[in-house]
Amino acid sequence: MLPLEAWREPDRRVAARVNPGVLGVVDAALDLVRSRDSIEAAATDAALSHELAGWEAADGALVAAAAEPSVHAEHRAVAIDLAGRATTAALSVAGGAGVHRDHRAQRLARERAFYVVQAQSSDGRSATLHRTRTAPPAATFSSAERR
Repeated sequence: MLPLEAWREPDRRVAARVNPGVLGVVDAALDLVRSRDSIEAAATDAALSHELAGWEAADGALVAAAAEPSVHAEHRAVAIDLAGRATTAALSVAGGAGVHRDHRAQRLARERAFYVVQAQSSDGRSATLHRTRTAPPAATFSSAERR
């Protein structure tokens, strides 16, 4: 039988990595955003797609460097945050229909919530809470400034 400590360290490393399903949620949510023909939707898609590409490049570097679990957990928290913003955008595009249980945007938002807690370790919990409280504050604009 494997001693508990011998099991914990490999499990900590695996749990710290992002579940690829999170990236699937981001992609699917952005597909919904792209379905809306508007300047705002296109700008949102472009910004989040750019952020996703940067995240993916950083992920490859972290894997190659065999980063510590706490670093992977922070990176995972960024992906979960990105999924949250992508699903919020998808719900916005869907409008009132997005609250229906069988609507794709609502399902994606629920999936994203699942990934917040799925395989959550103490590293992951700390990183997610840190990301939540330290993400840049939302800017406030008048509608005239956005145009």
